[in-house]
Amino acid sequence: MSGKYKRIPRINPPHRQRHRRRRRRKDAEASYAKKLGRELTSRLILALLIGVPFDESGARVDFKSYARHCSEPWSAVLDGTASKADEMRVHLRRGSYYNYAFADERKWLCLIATSPELEHPIHLYARRNNSDLLIFLQNPPKQAQRYTIALENTGEGHLKQQWQLTRVLATGWVAPSGF
Repeated sequence: MSGKYKRIPRINPPHRQRHRRRRRRKDAEASYAKKLGRELTSRLILALLIGVPFDESGARVDFKSYARHCSEPWSAVLDGTASKADEMRVHLRRGSYYNYAFADERKWLCLIATSPELEHPIHLYARRNNSDLLIFLQNPPKQAQRYTIALENTGEGHLKQQWQLTRVLATGWVAPSGF
């Protein structure tokens, strides 16, 4: 029986061939979309993690944000020799420690600042009626977010790890030029 019958190769009708071509095209489009998604994701990661903003001329590395540059060294801020710092890069989240010069919750908003350069978190206090911080105070961060800020030492506050937040220069570590 097997010698009598010859197997005929199967020929797909034209409508099935069209479906296969469409499927191949969709697979190619999906592959391109995945590649484009990976590229956009990598751009987003570069922009958020290491401060590589993209503009019409291409990608640019913001060295100050990449190196977490601060206007004053953290050692000077922590020991009180720097009375104010105009540009500090920190992670901020909401806090709840009100004590000493910042005991009045109606007057101050407590924030906890961390940075890789800091051994322990520090407390920053923003005056609730500060017009420079109005937009920031309407929606303070609940979870740690990157900010470029200005802070000021208030008397003996540095001994208690407490400073006054005077300005939020930027959300993120890439500060706008000319601030």
